[in-house]
Amino acid sequence: MKEKTKDGKKEKKLDRADVNADAKEIGRAGETRFLVIVYALSLIFFGLTNKIAAPISRLFDWAGYGQMRDFFTMLFTGILWLVELGFLRLSVWKVMKRKIFHLDDEQRKLLPGNRIAYIVAISVLFIFIVSLQTHFRVKLVYDFGEKISGYELFEHILNIFFNLVKIIWLAFLLRVVESMFCGKKGITAYAALLLASAPLGALDIFVYGINLPVTYAGFYLLAPLLYILVERNYLKAYLLFIMLYLL
Repeated sequence: MKEKTKDGKKEKKLDRADVNADAKEIGRAGETRFLVIVYALSLIFFGLTNKIAAPISRLFDWAGYGQMRDFFTMLFTGILWLVELGFLRLSVWKVMKRKIFHLDDEQRKLLPGNRIAYIVAISVLFIFIVSLQTHFRVKLVYDFGEKISGYELFEHILNIFFNLVKIIWLAFLLRVVESMFCGKKGITAYAALLLASAPLGALDIFVYGINLPVTYAGFYLLAPLLYILVERNYLKAYLLFIMLYLL
């Protein structure tokens, strides 16, 4: 009788373990589905927010007799982007009960020397290619052009803010896709992360228009590799992306 009782307890423990494993699997599948929705919404927000900002900007045509319409469109697009990013980030925390931008101890560590060497080499090469096309001028200055009016100066300054928020989208989407495909390594991880950077790059080039589109298509293809090299630390990745995108 005692032996049967022990066997019964073992069976119950095994059953509980199976139930817990199934619950975790179901929970993981639910999180993945939710992150797919966040991913889709992110691309929709990034690509269509300017369409919402455009009619709002027309309300300010009295400023500069309509000449500052592009300025206000860019301003409201950037502001709405920040609101949308805040909404998505809060939604992830509410549904998944964890902050998507949390960094673990491994991600906070200093990068090993070989990774730093790879990052420096890639960054220097990219900046050199951009410099060749801008006649060795800083791209930030190149984007301003030769002769600009007062309105255009304000627009170019605002464009810096616009691009800073644009790169937040890139870092955010990389983190979302990483959470969708957690555990992937090597070329599989790079391919998965391309789901974040490639569509965003296409929208940036074809919807918003940027100088040197072919070169910056290369930037969006490099972004997942750089993200992996910085140990998936979104803060380090963001600062690196800003340097390459603006300079």
